[in-house]
Amino acid sequence: MPIDLECVVQLHDFLMGGDPPSGIHLRKRPRKRTAEQSFSVIYVLQEAYRLIPDAFELCGVCGRIFDTNSEGHITPNGKFYCWDCCHLCKCSECKRLLRRWTSDLHPVP
Repeated sequence: MPIDLECVVQLHDFLMGGDPPSGIHLRKRPRKRTAEQSFSVIYVLQEAYRLIPDAFELCGVCGRIFDTNSEGHITPNGKFYCWDCCHLCKCSECKRLLRRWTSDLHPVP
């Protein structure tokens, strides 16, 4: 089964103290972690072990995990923004993307 965004979000939620995936029964639940601590586990699984594709990132604003192949932006200083938070970024790339998105929604006649 390929690992997709839903799987990564489910793992992230579990690491933060949520329910384990269906069909998994644990005698003892792991300790709860913050969103950043949980994502650091995912990051190690991405970078060191190549078990999770390197397309998933944690938004630096809202904490939502997103797939960089279909949305979001990384700033030159390395901060990740999901599409919902991209309007908060002041970099030229985000401004360009927002202008394009706005023009697609409201084309000028």
